Amino acid sequence: MSYQEEGNKRPFRILADHIRAITFLLAAGVFPSNKAQGYVLRRLIRRAVVQKYKHGKKLRSVSCLVGRVVEVYKVVYPKIEDALKARDILDREEEGFMSTLERAISQWEKIENPGEEDVFNFVTSYGLPLEIIQEELGWKGDFGKVKDLLAHHKELSRTASKGMFKGGLAGQSEKIKRLHTATHLLHQALRIILGEHVLQMGSNITEQRLRFDFSHPRKMTEKELAMVENLVNGKIKEGLAVEREEMSLEQALESGALALFRARYPSRVSVYTIKDKKGKVFSKEICLGPHVMNTSELGCFRIEKEESLGRGTRRIKAVLE
Repeated sequence: MSYQEEGNKRPFRILADHIRAITFLLAAGVFPSNKAQGYVLRRLIRRAVVQKYKHGKKLRSVSCLVGRVVEVYKVVYPKIEDALKARDILDREEEGFMSTLERAISQWEKIENPGEEDVFNFVTSYGLPLEIIQEELGWKGDFGKVKDLLAHHKELSRTASKGMFKGGLAGQSEKIKRLHTATHLLHQALRIILGEHVLQMGSNITEQRLRFDFSHPRKMTEKELAMVENLVNGKIKEGLAVEREEMSLEQALESGALALFRARYPSRVSVYTIKDKKGKVFSKEICLGPHVMNTSELGCFRIEKEESLGRGTRRIKAVLE
C-alpha cells in the first residue's frame, strides 16, 4: 500500500504503518482504552493523528484510511473487515485528540521561552507528544530532564494509587482532568463562603461528575450553594493559570498548601497553585492527580446536590457543562 505525496515519502510510510497496525488490532476486537492492548491502540491512533497534523488537516480521517487497509487485505484475511465496525469509535477518538492537540498548541504559543517544566506540564496535562514539541514546535531544551520528570511523576502516581487516591479518579481523560481541577476551585470557594473550618475529606471523580466530601456542621442553604457556584464560575471565566511545583512535603505545608485530611503523602509532593495574571493566589493544594493548565478550559460549573454523610461531614455532587 502506498500513500503518495510530493516531497519526502517517509512520513507517509510511517502513517501507513500506524494505520495498518490500528486496523489489525481493531479486527482482533481491541478497542481504545487505558489498559493493555487498548492502550497500545490508543497510542497508535494518537501517533497517526500527529502524522496527519504534520501534513495538514485535510488529509483523510483515520477511519477512512483504515478502510483502505481493509480493501487491500480482505482477500487474504477476510476477518479484517471487522475493523470497519469501529469507524465511529475511531472518529470520536480522533476528534477528541485533535481538539486536545489544537488547544495545547494554542496555549503553547502564549509561553515565552518554555522550559523543561512547561514541556512536562504539557505532556501530563494534554498528552501532547514529545515529537510534536520537538519537531513541530521547535523546542530545543533538555528532553532527558523532561523524561526524568515524567518518570518521577509516574512513580508519584504509583505511590498515590496505593494510598489516598486509590479509587478517587476513574482515569486521566481530559474530562476527568477538568473535573479534578474544578474540585480545587470548589474547595477554596467553600472555605471563602462557609469558613476556613472547611477541609476536603475525600473525593471521587468520573467522566460524568465530581463528588467532593468536606467538613461542615450543617446543611448548606440555597443562597450559600448559589454563592459557591457563582464564585467557581467567576474564577473559571477569569482564566486563572494552574501551575505545578514539586517540593518536599514539609516545604509544601509551610508554604500554606492545603492537604487532604488524614492522607498519607510521600516525602516529595506536587503543589498546584491557581492564580490570576497579577500573581494573586486563589487556591494552593498538595495534589498528585491530573489537571488542566487554565481554568478557562473547564466550562460551566453546576452543583447538582448537597447532602449529609454523617455528623460534621457533607458531600457535594457537581458537573461541568
